[in-house]
This record gives sequence, structure tokens and C-alpha cells, in this order.
Amino acid sequence: MCALLDSIEYRWTHTQLTIMRQFSTLRPVIGQLAPFVRKNVDPSSLSPAALAFVGDSVWTTAVRERAVFPPIKWMSMSKKNRTPNANHLIRAETQYEIAKRIRSKFLLTEVESDLLRKGGNAAGGSRPKRLDFKTYAGATGLEVLVGHLHFANQERLDELLDFAFAEIVDLDEEKV
Repeated sequence: MCALLDSIEYRWTHTQLTIMRQFSTLRPVIGQLAPFVRKNVDPSSLSPAALAFVGDSVWTTAVRERAVFPPIKWMSMSKKNRTPNANHLIRAETQYEIAKRIRSKFLLTEVESDLLRKGGNAAGGSRPKRLDFKTYAGATGLEVLVGHLHFANQERLDELLDFAFAEIVDLDEEKV
């Protein structure tokens, strides 16, 4: 029994040391993140690429939140369908379809419309080979708009996301 306790204590101590080592390498990065407050960020000071980067993560989080809630829906879904369903909504092709519907059906302000257009124009560099430029640009435009609204107007972002997810339901019904 004593040997077992010694073994557990050694593993615990080793784990603590590993975590402390990892934290010490992250300390400079965490120090830079500490003063960050979302309310103090002026989205117009960020590049379209930065807004798209943030918008992509906001979109992904929104999709996954809606995939999990209500929990009963998540638990009743087969395990092999949980991730593919969420990942389908994160793909650029779906984002492009949503961007087209937002452009035509959602009442965008002039600034939002410009962001959707300019974000698509800023989509340069490399893109996945499966995508044509038009699809990639449309998806990037949506990400730029979502990133901008994340910093500028959370209520407007919620309206946009509610509209987008209602349109996703319509897209799925059209494909059936």
C-alpha cells in the first residue's frame, strides 16, 4: 500500500511540475492578454484579416453552442452525427450561402454591407483547394462582419446570428 501511495505522490508531483513549467513559458503571453477588454477595442482599428480571424472563432462558438443546446437534443443525436452536423455549418460553403442570404434578406446598415463586401475583397492569399475564390471571399466577408459586430455591437451580432441560424434551417429543408 505504501508503494502505491508513493507512486501516486510521485505522479502528482511530476504533473504539478509539468504544469508549472508550461505555465512559466506562457507567462509572457498571459501578461499581454491581461489588459485586454473587449469593450475597449475599436473594430475599425483592426485589419479585415484580424476581424475574420475573430469572426471565425465567434461563428464556430455560436454553431457549437446551438448544437449542444438544448442538451436533450445533443444527447439524443447519435455520436457519429454530432460533430459532422456542427462541422457542416462551419464550412466555408455554408458560410457563403448564409452570407448571400444575409445580403438579400437581412436589413444591413451601410457599414455592415461594406464590411461584408470589403471582407470578401480582402480574402487573399491561400485558400482551400476545394473552394473557388467567390465562395471563399463570401465566407471571409461573413467572418469579417461577425468579427466586427463582436467588438462593436453584441446585440446586433445576436440578431444576425439568430437570422443566420433560421436561414440554416431553411437551407436544410430546401436540400431535403
